[in-house]
Amino acid sequence: MSAQYLYDTAPLGSLIRYSNGEPRPPERFRRKLAAWNNDNGTGRLVERYPGQVTDNYRSPAHFMLHLATYGTQGVIVMTVRRAYSVESPLNFEIIDVPKPGQVRVLTTFRERTNCATSRPTCHRQKHGCATIPIPGCAPRS
Repeated sequence: MSAQYLYDTAPLGSLIRYSNGEPRPPERFRRKLAAWNNDNGTGRLVERYPGQVTDNYRSPAHFMLHLATYGTQGVIVMTVRRAYSVESPLNFEIIDVPKPGQVRVLTTFRERTNCATSRPTCHRQKHGCATIPIPGCAPRS
């Protein structure tokens, strides 16, 4: 699917595969493999923001994929995210979407909504004492 269609339809927290459509080169071609890995992979949709148009500048809509988090012993050292324009020539595919009842932590900064994390239902919901209603989540009995 196109980047524009993904931007319009995929919910935050979805797992996305992106590809340039070329076959993976053999391991012995390290430079070609590094270039291929740059255009092919998976990430979680964490941010979506509209384009901007001013008198002398035009920026198309973008979305951000969370690719990796690096750290040790519970301390995050680096988070890798990549922004893609809706005009990107890459092919995108939705692998997985958040399930009903799954908790998504959303934060807002400078009028942008960001999906900070996506987890299975928390222990508080499991025991029926959740205090925040979650859309699409039926109460447990």
